[in-house]
Amino acid sequence: MHGQVSIEGYVSINGIVSAAKKARVSVFDRVYLHGDGVFEVLAGYNGRPLYCSAHIERLYRSAELIRLQLPWRAAELSAELHDLAARLPTGRSYLRLVVAAGTGLGMVRPASAVQKIIYCLQLPPAAEGHSCALQTAPRANSELLAAKTPSYLETIVAVAAAQEAGYDDVLWLNAQGHIAEASTANIFFVTNQLSCHTPHPETGLLAGLTAQRVTAALISHGIEVTQRAIPADEIPNFTAAFLSSSVQGVRPVQRIDTHAYDNAVLGKILPLLKG
Repeated sequence: MHGQVSIEGYVSINGIVSAAKKARVSVFDRVYLHGDGVFEVLAGYNGRPLYCSAHIERLYRSAELIRLQLPWRAAELSAELHDLAARLPTGRSYLRLVVAAGTGLGMVRPASAVQKIIYCLQLPPAAEGHSCALQTAPRANSELLAAKTPSYLETIVAVAAAQEAGYDDVLWLNAQGHIAEASTANIFFVTNQLSCHTPHPETGLLAGLTAQRVTAALISHGIEVTQRAIPADEIPNFTAAFLSSSVQGVRPVQRIDTHAYDNAVLGKILPLLKG
């Protein structure tokens, strides 16, 4: 999803809820200063966060990867997410749970308490079903790619460059020239035989929770899904492609670089992923 998220809604800062437009954090917040923290983005629907437990589990895994200890029980985080989501009881909402490693300037983490910020904002209609164009770009490998951290400057710059060139999003390639992921979504490729191929997590990507559910749904309908390293030069070999993410849902890919897809075949696949 690109473009700005609405600032209409609510924000909870360490349990204190205010209107989103009035929410404020310290200028010494370590996410703001150093990107020192982790986060999760959930879709909300009619006042309920979707797949809340799975997102919280991944938050704890991300925190472990960056050596940050979370002081809350999973049940506490779940209850707070549900309570905040209920404040927007109709339509779609954007829920973002951010954990910052306290406040303080410098490379050594201070002893200050870990900060918790939860956003619950109104979302426009889903981009699901609207096709997009992707531009490939190389990305440096990092052992922290599996952690969902707020260090997104490289991605923001790459998306801006892609959009200047007439694309909607970036499609990252790892150092070996293998396809990894889009800026905030996983990618699936479809063959003439209606089998699907998707990059293996070891390629260098964040294994999305929506991608896992998409994979399970496809397999349950008898569609073979293969996780593997996919070289960029295989892009023209596939019949179709689509993205998956919590907020965008499932979105067809119109083209990658100069190769265009005929996504008619997706009419046989995407209906299987509803619900």
